[in-house]
Amino acid sequence: MLIASYVVGYDQFERVGHLGVDKVFPADMDRSHYELCSSGESGSRRHDLLIFFPNASIPVEVICLPNLPELVVETMNTGTQLPVVDFSNGRVIRVSGLAAQRLQCA
Repeated sequence: MLIASYVVGYDQFERVGHLGVDKVFPADMDRSHYELCSSGESGSRRHDLLIFFPNASIPVEVICLPNLPELVVETMNTGTQLPVVDFSNGRVIRVSGLAAQRLQCA
């Protein structure tokens, strides 16, 4: 697992527009999937985005974007397809909190 740093991109209306990473997505993104994981009590809940790349080699077979800001999670939970962009190569995966959510991740 690769724990990656990320940036949150906003539009001119201060809405979340994308998440950005750099040099983390593998060349083969076939069959990729993701989970929005939550843990902790309300008020101190933590949300991590896990992106799985079954055809990639270690350590990028699983990429973790840890401790997402609440505004990002709220945006994802509206059903909005939020792009995660790898700036180094332009590869994109679109994620939504409604599609795959799991509680009690580590």
